[in-house]
Amino acid sequence: MRATLPETPHIRPLVISENGLVVTHTSENDAKSRVYDFSALADSSALALDLAAIMARKVRPTGQWRSLLTSKQGWESMKSFATFLADQELAQGGLSDVTSTMWRAWCLSLPDNTGGRRYARVLRSVLIDCAEIADSLRDLLSERSIKDVAVEQSYSDFDLNARSRAAREIFRAAEQRIEMNAKILNMHRSGHKWTNQNDKLLADALESIGRSGDVPVIFDSKNVRNVQYRYVRALGGEDCDHTWKRLFLDVGEAAALAFLIAECSGWNMTTISELNVPERVSTASDRVIHRVTLVKRRRSRPDVYETRNIESPDAKSLGRLLSRAAAATTPAREFLDSLGVHSDRLIISRVNRVLTPSDRASVVRFGISRTNQRAFKDATGLALNFRRIRKAVNTRSIRGPNQNTQATHDRVYVSPDRDAQKLWAGVIAAGVNAAITDAEHAVLATITKRNEERGRDTVTAACTDDTHSPFEEAGVACRASFLLCLACPNAIIMPKHRGRIAYLHQALRELRNVLDSATWQTQWLQHFNRLEHVRTQFCTDAEWKDALASVSALDAAVVNHLLRGRLEL
Repeated sequence: MRATLPETPHIRPLVISENGLVVTHTSENDAKSRVYDFSALADSSALALDLAAIMARKVRPTGQWRSLLTSKQGWESMKSFATFLADQELAQGGLSDVTSTMWRAWCLSLPDNTGGRRYARVLRSVLIDCAEIADSLRDLLSERSIKDVAVEQSYSDFDLNARSRAAREIFRAAEQRIEMNAKILNMHRSGHKWTNQNDKLLADALESIGRSGDVPVIFDSKNVRNVQYRYVRALGGEDCDHTWKRLFLDVGEAAALAFLIAECSGWNMTTISELNVPERVSTASDRVIHRVTLVKRRRSRPDVYETRNIESPDAKSLGRLLSRAAAATTPAREFLDSLGVHSDRLIISRVNRVLTPSDRASVVRFGISRTNQRAFKDATGLALNFRRIRKAVNTRSIRGPNQNTQATHDRVYVSPDRDAQKLWAGVIAAGVNAAITDAEHAVLATITKRNEERGRDTVTAACTDDTHSPFEEAGVACRASFLLCLACPNAIIMPKHRGRIAYLHQALRELRNVLDSATWQTQWLQHFNRLEHVRTQFCTDAEWKDALASVSALDAAVVNHLLRGRLEL
């Protein structure tokens, strides 16, 4: 049976208004939106229209700004720039009339701190690709800018352990509370007959929490909420600890849970905040695996979503923690389902305020925000900075890239962090020394930038003296593999040899994918390292690309014969 088409065609919501001055940015999941009104932003209507058009291109569904926070930063930068031009009475036209002098004057007016420099960086990235700006301004924007030196350090082991102990105590108490009350509620829903009146009243109150988000209440003449009297004794009190918190995490407990996940995984706060309930997958050996979808908003679109399989080998594992988190927030998801609001989000909490009967779901909070962090600090006296947590875990526990590249891990996490420097000082020093030694001795061939009529061509170089090889006795013709030419001082590598060298390098990279580690290490790694040294130290990316493009069928055939051992004597 074929699905029927909708009666009305889908029309994508407009990003920019008809007058070209109001831009609406809607988040990727359509959950939130933000409106930016450029009509009052600049004295010049032309400048306002130009800035609004730029914003519209950035926030459209295929644009670069997918986060509301990113578009807010862009808006604030544009607002600062337009306000400055208006105050200085410089905004007489559109972006095409903005000069280098205006840009420099605005940059000098900004505060000399991280926020001020961020304004300049954001607007620079926005304007540099605009066709409307003058060439002189584009040249100025193309100049390299100095990046801020990172001052935020990872948590020390002492600080991290203090927060870990507090978070474990908070979440464990909440978990036990919700588990116990959820068990009573499930018994009640399955038809259990209560013999004790207080037990029955408690079960009825839990049913009310699960269905409406709160226990049965009444409001007095001053509209003050009061728990119905007959339930107070069964509940043990009227405050949130005795009422709705029986089935919900509060915002501080949700922050504690997020900290524990960050401590185990090293993921950033946004990724943890947007986690969905993991899918449980059982293997043939009866191992439980949790399949988790991670979201990294800053990546390019094909790589925003990533799936990981996480095992649960012991009680302290990340997989076990995710199971506990899912169980603790199940009543909250069931409450939302009863309201017709389906959600698979893992971290769900409830704020401590009076329910609105017309919108009961409004008391529910998804993920983590500053509100959660403040609540954790109020409860423990300890601030939560998820960037510092991530730095500590990834540099000292995981010790490797996590949701980023090795280069980013080294530059952003390891290099600026004092504790990481202490931890890795010996390893870094040894690695640098080994790299220098290897670079000095791995490639002994002479490398020139022009072709010369010297020696006789081999597969990868030109040989100037085949009777005085370091691999044979003096006076004996060299019979070493042509793969060793790069390690011979008698060899000369010229531009005409780059094609075969580049093709050989590419062939060895492909070979590495099919060989076992031992074979690769013993037979091919040293040759690959020499080729890599030539590529990185003596060729630009453009030269290497041109070399690969210049490979002829004869060059490819000769290299293939070399790899198959057909050129060995």
